[in-house]
Parts: sequence; structure tokens; C-alpha cells
Amino acid sequence: TYFVPSPKGLGTSAGSTDLSRQLKVFVATRSGSRIAQLSVAGITPREVDAQGSNNSGSRLIVVVQNGTAADKLYLYRNATGTNEDIEVARVRVGDMPDSSIAYEAVDTVVWRNEDPTQLSPAALNALLEWLRQGGRLVILQDREKCRQINGVFGDILPVKMDAAAESSPLVNADLGLHALKEMRDLDSLLKSGEYRFHRATNGAGPPTEPWGSLDDRRLPLIPSVARPDAVVEYFTDTRRTHPYLARRTVGTGSITWVAQDFGSGSFASDAPYFELGWESVWDKVLDLRHSAQSAPRNAFQKPSSFVPSQQNIDVSAGLPKAMELPTRGAALVGLSLMFFVVYWLVAGPGAYFALARWKLAHWNWIVYGGVAIVAVALTAVVVRLVFGGRPTLQHVSFVRLSPGEPAVVRSDFGLFVPRDGSQRIELARADPQRTSYISSYPLSAQRDEDATFLSNIEYRVPVPRTLRDAEAQRTVALDVPYRSTLKKFEAIWVGDNGERIDGEARLNLMGAPTGTLINHTGHKFEKAWAIYHEIVLDDAGDRLFDQDRVLILPGDPEDPAWENGAELDIGFAYSTAIDLLRVDGATESQRKISHGRRIGFIRENQANAIQELAWYKNLAAGDDARADLDQDALLMSLYGRIPPQRAQRLDDSQGFRTVPARPAGRRFDVSPVVSGGQLLILARVAGTTPIPLPLQVNGDGIEGGGVSYYQMVIPLDRTVLKRKPLPPPATTTTATPTATKSANP
Repeated sequence: TYFVPSPKGLGTSAGSTDLSRQLKVFVATRSGSRIAQLSVAGITPREVDAQGSNNSGSRLIVVVQNGTAADKLYLYRNATGTNEDIEVARVRVGDMPDSSIAYEAVDTVVWRNEDPTQLSPAALNALLEWLRQGGRLVILQDREKCRQINGVFGDILPVKMDAAAESSPLVNADLGLHALKEMRDLDSLLKSGEYRFHRATNGAGPPTEPWGSLDDRRLPLIPSVARPDAVVEYFTDTRRTHPYLARRTVGTGSITWVAQDFGSGSFASDAPYFELGWESVWDKVLDLRHSAQSAPRNAFQKPSSFVPSQQNIDVSAGLPKAMELPTRGAALVGLSLMFFVVYWLVAGPGAYFALARWKLAHWNWIVYGGVAIVAVALTAVVVRLVFGGRPTLQHVSFVRLSPGEPAVVRSDFGLFVPRDGSQRIELARADPQRTSYISSYPLSAQRDEDATFLSNIEYRVPVPRTLRDAEAQRTVALDVPYRSTLKKFEAIWVGDNGERIDGEARLNLMGAPTGTLINHTGHKFEKAWAIYHEIVLDDAGDRLFDQDRVLILPGDPEDPAWENGAELDIGFAYSTAIDLLRVDGATESQRKISHGRRIGFIRENQANAIQELAWYKNLAAGDDARADLDQDALLMSLYGRIPPQRAQRLDDSQGFRTVPARPAGRRFDVSPVVSGGQLLILARVAGTTPIPLPLQVNGDGIEGGGVSYYQMVIPLDRTVLKRKPLPPPATTTTATPTATKSANP
């Protein structure tokens, strides 16, 4: 049984002893009678969003393995060149949780050499549900587990493995390390000057091949065939015979398959400088858009491009503010002031001067008391009127739509209930096969609010006795004590809301998306953004670099970017948009046909990329100055695709850089949709909208509204740009001329 309490302050200062006072878990009957208390001794929570020494939070990587590892993930400790620190937790297959809620803090699960058939049905369902709702699963294919991986994950893998994959022969190091060396890109690493060799350590200079100790080894390499909707980022050899690293979108998450488990002992070595380059390999495997750089064995200096001198800007800071009810609060304050002024005028100078005019000033105190009694009665009536009526809320919601999947709505909301006592907050019509919940809003340790526990909220979590009980439990409820106050909550609802996007998209020979999409969500979108991943190839079909194209579709309430029921020609929109670098030089005709549309790209180490031209520049203005919820929603949705900003160096100074933090926005990241090869459309519904989930209080409806964003997955056909295997090199035969004797000597 899982639930989500507010994490702030849970044992972070005094350890498990403090936790046992703050968190009490009881086994109870259905009527609420407590039977026994469960111990939480030995548990010390740690918040992944707590700021590290160099970064704005942490990414939690869970590695599922049996035995020791040689995967070099330890190189991420104290690495520079990242927006968040990398935390690694290693577990056995028997430790995998049986609820997707347990994965709330997890960014990526890396599956190494464990047998997935040992997962319980509940644990497997939890892992797949988390994956479909935005998780990342990476499989480093173990040679002895091909049959088990195929049996459990075969339907969602980006590749198809042959039935005889387990008996595939070991290969020589040239082939076994080909893709890893391409991902490492040692030449660029050493030539870029990011690492400066300690000549005092070895005057000969940097090693030409730090992995030379593996040259005489036979290594595993699993052959496979890519599925049509997979994105193959690296191949096993120069002829592109088999995929080495392939990704595929699953719901709004992604699964990555790697053709070998390079964390096994076959890839271990104690040779000097052997650690060089493995951070770059892991960056690409984990789909981290940064340039993690460590100082292995003190052989290299840490690079100066990413310095500790930075400002962490919280891109999720606008969420709690957007959950307030400013109109009601201002009205109550205004009413209080007006009531006080009227009461003072009537009971004080008003009554005195009126009595004095009638020569009854000696009645002043009696009238004063009577006015006070009337005012008290009037106050009771006013309070009853003001605090009566239906509950009211203010929300910020993100709705995820993916083909073949139920809608997933994540909502943060402030709820004002004008009643006292325990109030039942319910989510109706939830999918019984998926996890939906309501919880108190989790305040982050990065915020300034006091973490002291003033009172406890009692969660009642029903435990189904049978599968039939679980399927019948379609209403998710939480009982919360109220005293005519506003409380903040977070909720996730999974179910069928009847909304969809029709149409299809495909890449043309130029690598641009084409196709027509129809909005059948029932909403008009005031603004929208379309993002897809592009692998740029040379004439021979080899990889040059990759980037994400971002199309900006502006609009306003009177002229929205995408009307309900309207068609969106995605090819025309991309082709007529003006590049952000060329806006100033655009002609009048170009501006007119573009209709305000702009296009930019996300790419590492480029000063003209959109994150440098716009996003980081706006973030540097500070939380109070920028106040742009739309940009924040975009950055939270694409957080995993945004490279860190490099410090701008002035003279000999260290420089300064901006780092985006997301303590309240981690769950809104849909970056796996882009890396998995699909088209992502993020859009904001025009105007104020009702909360997009079936929420009730004590069975009654709720008034109020807020801001709704849609994160929509559009399948993107990449067939035309598939890189096909190259033919084997032609063999040439040189004919030896035959000597002949002349007939006429």
C-alpha cells in the first residue's frame, strides 16, 4: 500500500527518530478502528530536489542488477556540466515496488543482468505504468537474459531479437567497442580543451587510446533488427548492420535498448585513464542532454566551462502562486475593511452627533452597546453568506494525450471549502487498472516556508482484498479536516476523457514534419509549441549531430493558435515559420505569411540555440521579473532536453551561469516523447478553464477555474529517413594477362 505525504521535513534533520514522530502508519479495519502500528524505524528520507553543491537538484537512477557492477556510474559524483546531480541506487529484482507511486522520484530505471521473469505481476504492472506515464527504462542487454527480456518486454522493445540471440558468438574488441567509442568521441573531447592533461603526472600528454586494455578481449554484442517506429541513434558497425542504441516511445515514456551490458566484468579494467569518456557514453544512453565531465583519478583537471558560480532559478515557482484564490481573498479583505469603517462610523461619531442633535447625548453608551449587538448579529449573517455556497478552487493542470492510452491529468490546485469539519475530496471515474490519487501539495525543501509540522492529516488508504475489489474501486478519495480555509493539493487522474487529436505526421526527405492534425479536444488552444528530435546526417548517411526543432505557434484569446475542430497543417507551419536568428532581417511578406510563427532548435554547445537566445536569457531576469507561466510550463515539459548553460567568461574571471531548477515540476517532464522519436505538441487552453478531472467535495461539484496545458503525443513516421545497412565492400579481382606468341615473328 502506497500513499504520498507531503515530503518536506520528513526526517531530514533528525533522521529516523524524527520520522517516527511525524509519520505514523496503522493497520485498521474498514470502519477505521486501528489494529496495529507499523514501524518506520531505519528509514531516513532524502529529498531528490534538495540542491547539491553545483546543481539545482538530483536525478535518481535506479540500477537493477545482480552482483557487482563495472558500469562507471560513479564518475557522475561531483561531475560538472549538468543541471542536476546524478544519484544512483542499486536494487535486486525482488526489491522492485508493486505500485507506480513508488517511482515518483525516479528519473530512469536501468535494467542490467537481472531476470525480469522474477518480477511479481504487481511489480511488473507498476513498472510499465510508470513507464507509460513518462518514465524512462534503459535495458543493457545481458547475453544470458535475451530470452527473458524478450518474454517480458518484447512487445515494447525498440528492436526484435532473434530467438538464438543468447547463443550469438562473442566478437573482437574492434567490433565490440565500435559504438562505445563513437559515443565517447575521444577526439572531440581532447581537442576541445575541456580536459587539460596534467603534464606533471605524465609528460607524454593525453593517452591516444585509454581503452587499450580491452583490445585482446572477446566481448558480447547482441544482434537485432529495429522496429519501424524506433529511433536508432548508434549502430554496431560502420555498415549499420544492427542497432546498438535504439529508443522507442511508450505512452509518454521511452524505452532504450543497448546491444550489450557494458557494466559487466567483460568491460572492467584498472588501466590508467580507462575511466576517460564513460560519462559521455552514459550521457547518451540515459538521454541526458548535458556534457558531464569529471576528473578521473586526478589525471585531468575539471573543465572551466561549467563553474560552480551560478544562480539556480526555480522554473516551477509560479505553480504555488497560480493555486491561490486572489479574487476571493481581496474581496474578503475589502469586505472586512468596509464593515469596520461602517461599524466605526455608526457606533462612534455617527451615533454621537445624531443623539447630540436631538439632545440625547447621554444615551450614547446605550446606543453604542445596541449597535455592537446588532453588528455581532449582522456579522454572523455576513459570515454565513460569504462562507456559504459551493467549494471553490484555483488550479494549474497538465493533460497528457497519447494514442492508445487513457488520458493522464496531473493537477495542482488550491481548494477553498466554506465548511468546518472533515471533508471528503473525491476523484470519480478513474481507470481501475491505473493508479490515481489525491495528496497534500508537496512543499519542496528549496522553498522558504517553515517545515514545522503543526498538524497531521490522516490518510485512509483502502487495501483491496481481491482483484474484484480493486476493479470496483473507481473512486479515489481523501478525507481532510477543514475550517473554512484554503488547502493545496496535487492529484493525478487516469481515465477516458473522450479527447483526442486526429491525423498523422511524417518526416519528408528534408527531415521536416508534414501532415494534417485535427483538434478534437473540445478546447481552443491560445498558444502552442511543436517539438521533434532531428538526427542530421551527411551525404553518406552517417550521423553528424542531433538537435530538437521547436516550432512556436503564438496566439491570443481572440485569435487562438489552434481552434477546436480546426485543422493544423504542421508542414506549412514549419516551412513558413521564421528562424529566431533571422527575425530582424525577415521581409514584410515573410512576416505576413508566418503569422507570427517562429522556429528555433535545442542543441548543445551552440550560442545560437533557442535555450541560449531566449530561455536562459529570460531566466536570468529572476523569478519576480520574468513571471512567465507559459515559458515555465515549456521548460518543465522539456526539462530533460535542455542542455546546461555554459558560463560566459569575462577576461580571467570564472564566469557565471544560470541553472533551471524544478522542485515542484518534476512530474510534468515529457522529454521521453521527443527522444523516442515522436512529435510533441504542448498547448495552453485559451482563458480560464474548469479543472480537467472529475473532482468533487462530499459529492458536490466545485466552482472556480485555472490554467490548463495539454501535452499531446503525435506519432511521427520516420520511414523515409531510416538509415539502411550498407552493402558489404565489393571484392575486386585482378586478371593476369596471358602471354601469346605472335604468328608473324
